Amino acid sequence: MHLAVDAVGNVGGGGLVVLRDTLKALLRENSVDRITVFSSPGIGILDDVAHRVEIVEVEGAATSYVQRVAWYLDTCARKAREIGADILLCMNGMGWGISGVPAVHFVQQSLPFSPEALSRFSWSDRIKYSLVRKLTLFSIRRSACTVVQTPWMKSLVHARIGPHHRVEIVFPAGVGEKEVGSASPPGPPKLLYVGSMSPHKNIEVMLEGFGLLRKRIPSAEMILTIEARPGLTAPGLSFVGQLSREDLFRTYSEATLLVMPSLVETVGLPLVEAMSMGLPVLAADRPYARDVCGSAAEYFDPHSATSMAAEALAILDDPIRLSSLRNNVRVRLPALNALPSYDYLGSILLAALGKYAAA
Repeated sequence: MHLAVDAVGNVGGGGLVVLRDTLKALLRENSVDRITVFSSPGIGILDDVAHRVEIVEVEGAATSYVQRVAWYLDTCARKAREIGADILLCMNGMGWGISGVPAVHFVQQSLPFSPEALSRFSWSDRIKYSLVRKLTLFSIRRSACTVVQTPWMKSLVHARIGPHHRVEIVFPAGVGEKEVGSASPPGPPKLLYVGSMSPHKNIEVMLEGFGLLRKRIPSAEMILTIEARPGLTAPGLSFVGQLSREDLFRTYSEATLLVMPSLVETVGLPLVEAMSMGLPVLAADRPYARDVCGSAAEYFDPHSATSMAAEALAILDDPIRLSSLRNNVRVRLPALNALPSYDYLGSILLAALGKYAAA
């Protein structure tokens, strides 16, 4: 099977991590003998798989929103057919197949489907995400199959498209492969935020909550994987910027508690990564977090800094509760490991191709 992968626009963050891990899984699949990746120019994270896939860099569509839409509507499918691909995997959930080349959509964006999260954005951004939502839904309706990463995302797609549409779940691999510690690291409590400054990440509430927490635990620290900005700096905050994978996992091992304040996520890779390290989680009380963490996290009202501070204090001030959360992580990991991993993608693509050929 010659697989074309549309990854134009995947230039950073969790989407790029998913792309890399997806390609690694597909390279292990015997039924896939050739992979061509349409990508934005200069994606360094693909270096470890670049020698095993064909990369076609797409200019224009990576930087121009108008050209990106044109890419999804027409150009991508035509390019896939021109290179002789048997099937097209759309990593951004948009675009569709063309005669002779069916498409499978990997939906990673939940933000366009959350009015609550979109309310934090400017009107121009809301218009853009409205277009993304319409393109995604239109694409899904024409797809051979849709791939998501959690049961919550599956229910979201079925609610929009209908229960008849085939939706498959693949979950990030590697949960529980690292050593899970049994105790918090020594020293003052360290909270950790892994993410970006995007408005839906809701970090203003988190930072306000941390300020309230410091009034009760003055030694508390918070590490953030974003760059420092005017107006954000405060006592106890350490802005470390984007970290390498090695440095990131070392930071997980040194933290006491991960804080995930986002209003919406597709999976929330930091949740998965933290639990793989045995790190307890304090998350916004939203479906994406409960879907992933279950009882391995405590939850707070994402619109209330007081709620965030109170929950953090209750965890950090009670060694028994903190230990219980760590134990809950151990209980939760087998359930996550039981979900189909990215290695299942090859079977999904084969089934979609077979269904298309039989139609």
